[in-house]
Amino acid sequence: MKALIPIAAVLATALSCRHPGHEQLQTSQPAATPAAEAPAAVHGMVLFGTDTIYASHIPMYHIPHDWQALFAVRLSHPTVDAKALYLAKLAQGVQPLITIEPKPFVLPKLLDGRLTGFEASLYLGNFEGDNELLLENMKVEVTKVVYKQHLSRSTAALPSLTYLLVPFADGSAQLVHKIAAPDNFDHILQAKVGGASLASSPADLARPLVVTGVPEAMGSRLKLGQTLELSLGAGVWNAKLVEDGKASPLATVLKVTSDFYCTPGPDFSGPCD
Repeated sequence: MKALIPIAAVLATALSCRHPGHEQLQTSQPAATPAAEAPAAVHGMVLFGTDTIYASHIPMYHIPHDWQALFAVRLSHPTVDAKALYLAKLAQGVQPLITIEPKPFVLPKLLDGRLTGFEASLYLGNFEGDNELLLENMKVEVTKVVYKQHLSRSTAALPSLTYLLVPFADGSAQLVHKIAAPDNFDHILQAKVGGASLASSPADLARPLVVTGVPEAMGSRLKLGQTLELSLGAGVWNAKLVEDGKASPLATVLKVTSDFYCTPGPDFSGPCD
């Protein structure tokens, strides 16, 4: 078993799968080429979540990795309780960086339902770094394609900082940055929910969260300790940054508790800072 290294060092290692082979839906665009033309590849993913576990595909701006995609998944193994092993690493409810290295598969087949799962190795930290291998030959079953968005170098920029909000029953939530223009970034945060509770209908899963008055730029991304006050608009969460303790008592509030993964485009390699 490999030794665990600090998360700062983990993030300094490329997460965009540089070795050979790496390489209701809310918004989607057609793939640049037919699915049959996309080769099988190793599609690295970041795992997060509690009552439901999600896998976030680590993208690039070229085939076969040219999709931002978020999947609800189930973990299993012939001899090990894979979900319990994963949950044991969420010490005191704080989400660490946990990744999977799948065996090669064709990503468009997973996105359109022709493929419903794959085998993968589970790592604490970056699967390409010198970190702790937790489990090999783990089965990852996709129960829902939560979000998919085709990416290219012509993908339009967003006017404001935007995340996808994923709520959990334990009063936490995850924020997954919505990737757009090629100089964008892949970013996932954990937050604690306060004030009014988040709605839990299927329409609220991965609903966009737009941070009012904050430009869409890596330097403006959300960070550990920041607090957001939310209001529900037309299909989106409108959010504004507020000082800790200054939010309206009737509002839904998110406080960032773990800033555990960030890597910049266009290559999605290395740390954001």
